[in-house]
Amino acid sequence: MEPTVINATDLRIKTREIMERVKFKGECFLIQTFGQPTAMIISVEKYEEITGKTLAQSEHPLVGLGAAQKKDDGNT
Repeated sequence: MEPTVINATDLRIKTREIMERVKFKGECFLIQTFGQPTAMIISVEKYEEITGKTLAQSEHPLVGLGAAQKKDDGNT
């Protein structure tokens, strides 16, 4: 599947929609900044397929970071 090309502004505005399309439809996105390729958004499954690595939640340093920050802010 060819990636859908979007700019950074569209990514900012449509982040949730893009993430849902990646997760549930298997789409991928090429992010451009000033017309130049900057980043790709792909599913975890596709990443694992490409790299041969498994991203176990307990092993990934960023998984749960948002939850930890909410817990530490004292506004529970």
